[in-house]
Amino acid sequence: MNEEERKELLWRQITEKVVEGVDKQIKRKYFWAALLFAMVSWLGGSAIITGIVQSRVAEKMEPAQTALAQAKLLTDQLSESLKESQKNATKLSESLKDMNTKAESAEKRLSDSVKDMETKVESAEKRLQTLQSSTALAINQSNESIALLKRAVTEPGQADKTEVLSKLETPRVIIRVTGVPVELAKQVIDKIASTGKYSLSVEGGAPFIGSSGLRYFYPQDADLARGMVQAANEALGQAGVSNKTIPVVDLTGLSIKPSPGAFELWLNMSDGRLL
Repeated sequence: MNEEERKELLWRQITEKVVEGVDKQIKRKYFWAALLFAMVSWLGGSAIITGIVQSRVAEKMEPAQTALAQAKLLTDQLSESLKESQKNATKLSESLKDMNTKAESAEKRLSDSVKDMETKVESAEKRLQTLQSSTALAINQSNESIALLKRAVTEPGQADKTEVLSKLETPRVIIRVTGVPVELAKQVIDKIASTGKYSLSVEGGAPFIGSSGLRYFYPQDADLARGMVQAANEALGQAGVSNKTIPVVDLTGLSIKPSPGAFELWLNMSDGRLL
């Protein structure tokens, strides 16, 4: 190898060393920049990918989100409608309760009015029958008195006149019976007759309204009425009729009534019980 060849070989070796050293320096100098650039590039790519995915997902989710929003709106509207319906139902229920209360109150008032009317009608019927009975008794008594007076005038004799006056002054008892056995009625008459001198007569068959009772029409006849009632109750008790006693009925306030000394004994029985 000549001198020229050695110089060329040496120069080549030096050049290779210089290139190798420069290359190492360049690599060392730009390594971190390259690494940073790679990381930024990777992150940027990830963000781009994430953005794309999110965009695609958003595109797919948009109809569902719209439907969800519409469903929520509809649910809210239905909820409000339900609340309003519940309020209306509550008002309707309260109105029905109020109507029922008013109807029950009106029904009760009507029932009470009907009962009161029935009571008044029954009371009026009793008063009417009592008045009719007392009027009939007054008329009969008047007719009997007229007949007795006519007899005293037309028939001579002091004894007859005395008898007529005695009959006119004798207490007269009309016994009106309904549902009373004949034998029991006779026992009551006999018991009353045993307590004093009375003119007794019995009428039966005609129904009457009200309870049994002995009726008198003048205050001065009250004691006689109580004595006759006691005798009649004793006769009923001896016959086994003991569910109640005959009361004394004060009719002194009647506008039409017989003369003093007239009495009515009403006996009303059913199934052996005094009514």
